[in-house]
Amino acid sequence: MHLAGQLVGLQSLEPFHSLGLCFLNWLAHAGFVMALLDPGDSASLIPAGPDIIFNNLKQTSPSVIYASAYLLEVWSEDPNKRDFLKSTVVITAGRVLNKSCAKKLLDSNVQLTSGYGSTESGSISIISSLGAQDWDYFCPCLPEVKFVQRDDGLYSMTVVSTPSRKLPVCNTMYNGKPGYDLGDLFREHAVKKGYFSVVGRSGDQIMLSTGEMVDPTVIESMLCQMPQVDNAMMIGNGRPSVGIIIQVAHGPDIEQRKIIWDHIWQLIKAAYQGNTTLTKLSTEMVDMSAPERCCE
Repeated sequence: MHLAGQLVGLQSLEPFHSLGLCFLNWLAHAGFVMALLDPGDSASLIPAGPDIIFNNLKQTSPSVIYASAYLLEVWSEDPNKRDFLKSTVVITAGRVLNKSCAKKLLDSNVQLTSGYGSTESGSISIISSLGAQDWDYFCPCLPEVKFVQRDDGLYSMTVVSTPSRKLPVCNTMYNGKPGYDLGDLFREHAVKKGYFSVVGRSGDQIMLSTGEMVDPTVIESMLCQMPQVDNAMMIGNGRPSVGIIIQVAHGPDIEQRKIIWDHIWQLIKAAYQGNTTLTKLSTEMVDMSAPERCCE
């Protein structure tokens, strides 16, 4: 994707974050125009709210925007916001975007694509898109990026430190050379080799007694979007199956809790529909914990 001459909406950018520094460098190198919130307006102070950021995007009408997963998950609930977003290319990076949110955006013809990088390694992907269904795949642009396949078919990534691209922090070795293991797990595209998507953090994965690896983030993040849910945690490491503990918000009586339970189970069933990568949950393994049982 060529950015020269493009107006790029970066109203959601956090200048203290390494991603903000990357965009400042790219501005001069690629020749694009950066749209920002007015620093003289106190309402624009970080962190600016989703509505303030979105209204400024409408005022500037950029052809490309960067938006975090959080912002997209908020905006995707509003049909009018989805309608505006389809007039631009949306780049997201950082936390993995919720799949149900991505589906809403794609169903509204929003052009969605992903970037990838880290503070320790900088940006390591080019801005590209393989099409709507492959929005979450990226292509590494650096020869220093090395993927190592695991026994479960997933990949870990190490960025090697070289004399021409010396990393500030190294935590591993790759073929006798220092490098940085980003701690994420990746899946390679089934057809288009060299393109990868983030599965989750390696430390977040649950290994069942069967040897199957389970990524809990899909279900956990989906449930945590519910206003009635304070937190959700999947369990089952070393067990034959997974379970999930859901902490509901304070206040609901028994009847309301039954309604919340029904809603939660419908969401879980919807998440599993057509998704063969998720390990099935049974109703007996979903525990809705009362607030009074939870520690402060």
